[in-house]
Amino acid sequence: MRWVFGLWAVVVLVLDQITKTAIMETMVRGQSLDLPGGLLALTYIHNSGGAFGLFPQGGPFFLATAVVVAVGILWALPRLEHWGSWTAIACALILGGTLGNLIDRLRFGSVVDFLDLGWWPIFNVADSGISVGICMLLLQAFFVRSPEEGERPAPHEPLGSSPSAQAGPEA
Repeated sequence: MRWVFGLWAVVVLVLDQITKTAIMETMVRGQSLDLPGGLLALTYIHNSGGAFGLFPQGGPFFLATAVVVAVGILWALPRLEHWGSWTAIACALILGGTLGNLIDRLRFGSVVDFLDLGWWPIFNVADSGISVGICMLLLQAFFVRSPEEGERPAPHEPLGSSPSAQAGPEA
């Protein structure tokens, strides 16, 4: 499973860096190009803040946060096999995106963004990897029951009041 994790992380990281390089080499900062169909434009900007341009003066905080997230995911890597492939892929997408934006912050002091939907803040491939990975983790947390969880009490039952809990250890 580790090679699958590594593959997803590398794919996000490489696609992110290739697309950002292509944008920086072919466009001028602030330039915008509407793509056919009108659903997407390429708009080259640098974002010194966090997601969606929030906290534009928070560069050092976001740099440190990216390092902590990357180290945390790498530390958790040996445990991902127990969590299953869905979780491993989600974490790989987050790691690839985090590393992509971390590279930008180290190189430029900001993140290169260029995907412009018009109604949403401008973003990049790394942001997409992070967002999809987080959505996958949330979907799993709320809708997928792991085999070792067993029977959960109904929402209206207090913990310990299910029939199996009332039977006691001798049952």
